[in-house]
Amino acid sequence: MSLFSSRKNFLVLCFSIALFSLALDQWTKWLIVENFQDDQGQPRMYEVVEVTSFFKITRRHNCGVAFSMGKKSQFWDCRDIGAQRWVLAALVACVSGFLVFWLLRGKLHQRWELLGIAFILGGALGNLLDRVVLGYVVDFIIVHHEAWPWPEFPSFNIADSSITVGAGLLIFDLIFKRENAQEV
Repeated sequence: MSLFSSRKNFLVLCFSIALFSLALDQWTKWLIVENFQDDQGQPRMYEVVEVTSFFKITRRHNCGVAFSMGKKSQFWDCRDIGAQRWVLAALVACVSGFLVFWLLRGKLHQRWELLGIAFILGGALGNLLDRVVLGYVVDFIIVHHEAWPWPEFPSFNIADSSITVGAGLLIFDLIFKRENAQEV
């Protein structure tokens, strides 16, 4: 009998994944904020540390949605974007509430789907916390390859990565379910 053969134990796993994703996201963002500021505490924006030829670390503030879509700010603290901050925060809070509801209503046979939702929930909460507390989301990861037609992929963070992993698991689950349904 597996440790996660009961629905309750599996839900504990799912919420633990969401919490771990949230904690890892906030810890890495804290490291970036602490290490990319001058002696007076002012952010050193867009400074790039090349880790490998395809992986860089920087500090950027995203006032908008994914890939900085939305109203652009002229200030590092995004103080001129108005209600966009709160509209986005309210939207993400509603989506997060729906994801919690989805997890709580899920069945044990939906393991991959629920794991995907857990990763998405953790990432959504990580970016929501930034937006509510700071007014912007801290992005710091840049990936790049010289063969790509664009200069670099837009910067992102652990929360964005968690959301991507979760979406990947949902897609995997959808494809796997479809293949199994066709075999029957």
